[in-house]
Amino acid sequence: MTQATISAATQEAIKQAIVAEGTAKSRWVKTTDLLVNDGIKSTMLKSTKTGENNKLRAQVKSIIVSTFSKADQSLLAKETKSLSDTAKAEKRRLIQETGRYLSLIEGKLASAEKADEPEDSEGSVKTELQKIQEMLDKVVTKLTNLEDAQFDVVQTIKNIKAVKGSMPAV
Repeated sequence: MTQATISAATQEAIKQAIVAEGTAKSRWVKTTDLLVNDGIKSTMLKSTKTGENNKLRAQVKSIIVSTFSKADQSLLAKETKSLSDTAKAEKRRLIQETGRYLSLIEGKLASAEKADEPEDSEGSVKTELQKIQEMLDKVVTKLTNLEDAQFDVVQTIKNIKAVKGSMPAV
């Protein structure tokens, strides 16, 4: 049995794939943080029978479609009846891809929401004030670990601790 070796080009491709994966993860974190800051919740992206989420879903879908090539966007805009069988299949694939990305965004947002929920290790019910206190503690921890901040982190942490101190102890 011969020993296989990895070429330099393959090694570089592996490195680039790993870096791209890390970059993609950080971009998703940023995206979900921005969605949360905009007041968007994962439940707002779910399809409903009443259609209450249709406007927001349409907005997200249009953002997704804007990332497609001009030819794909043009194909999506055409009436399905007027297309050839291969074009219909391609349009169906693009619609499915749009739905996949919408589901991906919804899932990433749901995961971020779940991660931000206060953990309850004892199974006891926590008051809203206790939940707020825990969230403020998490904010302080995140600020402490923040790198290359464009603001005074120390002063911000002091401000958060002052807010926390103004609330009754739990």
